[in-house]
Amino acid sequence: MSYNGIGLSTARGSGTNGYVVRNRGHLKYRRNDFHQSDPYQDEPQIRKPNPELVLHEQKRLVEVKCATLQAELEDKGVDEEEIEKHVGALREKLTVLLQKATAAAALAATKAAERKAAEKAAAATRAAKAAERAAERAAERASASSSSRKK
Repeated sequence: MSYNGIGLSTARGSGTNGYVVRNRGHLKYRRNDFHQSDPYQDEPQIRKPNPELVLHEQKRLVEVKCATLQAELEDKGVDEEEIEKHVGALREKLTVLLQKATAAAALAATKAAERKAAEKAAAATRAAKAAERAAERAAERASASSSSRKK
């Protein structure tokens, strides 16, 4: 009744059925050092907010301001037509301002992306030139060493 050298050779006289039970209390050593972040690493990067969520929040704020104005006008006892006119004008004004702000933000994001792409292209050009110079120096060294061997 032994498996891999564990257990009784026979269950006779042992008062057991000979079944070998696994020790579930034994914990294997598990490496967890790769889960820890490097304390000397750069600061954690801050994720950019989802633009759709930001736009939705701004639209919600427009509607909150309109609802606040409507409640104030209703408390003052203004006619429904006047309330709708004032609230509609405020909503239109805030919507135009929101569209201008989003257009300006989109333009700024486009310019930033273009600037970043230009920086990457310049870095790639510098790296290519450096590699070219290194290859030229290696070729010069190789030709100099081969000419010195011939002498």
